[in-house]
Amino acid sequence: MLPRKPSPTGKATDRWIVAGFALVIFGGFGFDLLANERPAWIVVPLVLVAYAPLLALHEAGHALAAATLGWRVVKVVIGFGRTILRFRVRSVPVDIRLLPVSGYVVPAPRSLDGARWRSVIIYAAGPAATLLVLAAVVAATGTDHLLSRSDRWPLLLAQSVALAAVLHTLPNLVPLPTDDGVTDGFGLLASLFRSEGSFEGQLAAGYAVAAEELLRRGDPAGAVSVYERAVAAHPHNVPLQLSLAASLVEAGRPAEAGRIVEPLLDDDALPNHWRAEVRNLVAKACVDLGREDLLAVADEQSLACLELAPHEPRYQITRGAVLLARGLLQPGLRLLRAARGALSPDDLRLDECDCYLAVGEKQQGNQAEAEHILEQLRARGARGELLDRTAREVADVAGSCGAGGTGNP
Repeated sequence: MLPRKPSPTGKATDRWIVAGFALVIFGGFGFDLLANERPAWIVVPLVLVAYAPLLALHEAGHALAAATLGWRVVKVVIGFGRTILRFRVRSVPVDIRLLPVSGYVVPAPRSLDGARWRSVIIYAAGPAATLLVLAAVVAATGTDHLLSRSDRWPLLLAQSVALAAVLHTLPNLVPLPTDDGVTDGFGLLASLFRSEGSFEGQLAAGYAVAAEELLRRGDPAGAVSVYERAVAAHPHNVPLQLSLAASLVEAGRPAEAGRIVEPLLDDDALPNHWRAEVRNLVAKACVDLGREDLLAVADEQSLACLELAPHEPRYQITRGAVLLARGLLQPGLRLLRAARGALSPDDLRLDECDCYLAVGEKQQGNQAEAEHILEQLRARGARGELLDRTAREVADVAGSCGAGGTGNP
């Protein structure tokens, strides 16, 4: 499976996936156990054992196809739930998660040449890898033997692998969207009709991993350099321009970010979702500049973003920061807490949200809570200009300045 976009609502779908998988596997286990005196029931636990390697092979098929076609492999995830193992294969980060039921690969094109047909092949490569295993099992055993009941362990093992391959492949070829991605069947069809803009965003994602790693290390200037080189190579890629502007804000250079996104505000051809990102960056830059004369602009732009996507955490964070800077503490804190509840623990935006929450708690007179949030930020290794500014504001006992350094009206 290839991902569509991160979603804070994926947990409910995850539960349904597990429930459906358990119903098929353990329902079959119970039926076989009751209906057969012979050891054929052992096929069901063998299916469970075979499913995880087939899942890994499926995701490897996506990744190898992407690399062969000249795309970046940004990330490979096998399973879902809590990450239990994290490593790299030739600089590609690989996450092994608790439940080996589903997974995904994040590929990114290096150019838009042939992006549609390359995307089709990459989507098809995962199921193809699993079906190759099924074909090999059928060739080795023969159809008649594969479908017959047997007490022989080699045949039982072959039947288990074949059943696991079928269970893995057929549902994934049904063209359906999911909360955390799309099935390969959906991706195959959608790739034929995807806009160039969507591939531009996917291209930008290829640079995001390196930039985000630098941000985690407390090197926003390095992230800026990554995106500057990317924009130089792809000067008309709007997502890359937006990413460069966002990294400039992270590096404490909001004025430069504003100069990048200002021309995009007047671009009538810009799709709505990118227009919202532009508005969000303008609002963040205005807050970070710390000038009261820009708060009206920040207020207008952040409100427009939230109207377009009221449950989007990054827009909630920016709007919450704007409200704090205007002295509207309660609504600002409510939005920040809502955003925090929707973010995963490894999301970089969590640090940004907690910085503003610390400032809000300080403004509200909850010095101990503000210091506690600051301690949590430092304990998990948060760094950056925003954290330094937050620490100064929390330490300033007499201070009443907002997240952007402006006084409350």
